Amino acid sequence: MVVAHPGKEHVWGRALTSSQCFGVNPFAPLALDRALARLVLRTLLPARRLAAADAVKVALEYTPQDGPGWLGERPQQPTQVDAAFIVWRDERSVGYLLVEVKLRERGFGACRGAARPSAGAHGNPHPDRRRSLAQIMAEPQRHCWLVETERRRYWRYICDESGLFRFDRLDSGAACPFSGGLYQLMRNRVLAHALVREGGADWTDVSLCIHPANDAVDALDEAVGGAFSAQAAFRSLLRSKDGLLNLPPQALIDAVVTASPRLGDWAEWLHDRYQL
Repeated sequence: MVVAHPGKEHVWGRALTSSQCFGVNPFAPLALDRALARLVLRTLLPARRLAAADAVKVALEYTPQDGPGWLGERPQQPTQVDAAFIVWRDERSVGYLLVEVKLRERGFGACRGAARPSAGAHGNPHPDRRRSLAQIMAEPQRHCWLVETERRRYWRYICDESGLFRFDRLDSGAACPFSGGLYQLMRNRVLAHALVREGGADWTDVSLCIHPANDAVDALDEAVGGAFSAQAAFRSLLRSKDGLLNLPPQALIDAVVTASPRLGDWAEWLHDRYQL
């Protein structure tokens, strides 16, 4: 079962190893059935109590309409999550569960400002600036290439007084922790924060849905000590222990089939296709 993305389909979308299809197929029944999406979200997030009249929809490859403006991103390069549960109440969105899906990819991306440009390419001529987190936080417009050149606004949310992140476990001379394998996680968490601060949501959660055979995605991250996996390193920088949740694919499938037993054949097909 595949829900199409007009204009967004990957070239190798029909391949068994297509990360896009793995991001679509487990969520397809929910994108097609809002009543089912509501039942499943109640199972996945029991602490987020839904009002009787709340509606839930699932959007795939989701970017909020105003997201690029909030984060200072180009419309062609927005922060985009693989799947989003959106809770609607009285014609406004009050809650979100943003899900990042990984099939066989390595890592969570890296900042383009961390490397020097290759011959003739646009890039950061002074990437060593990333080696001082303190300077970046004090003057991001001078010391962060993404702010200086791309006008990104991530640090506006990273440094928010509400305390999204904490850096006290890092050495005083630490480098930017988001220049390496934590970059994508940071962008997703910042987008979630912006949905509350700018979009008026009451709450947002961010979750990872990673294929159980994918060990490469969680490689050690040298920017945060080297002894931490990417997920553990990122969680160590969050003030809330619930700032990054886990959603195993099997837990999602079980929640769907429990809510709608008629989808048992769909679950068997997913197990066979992805060896879950």
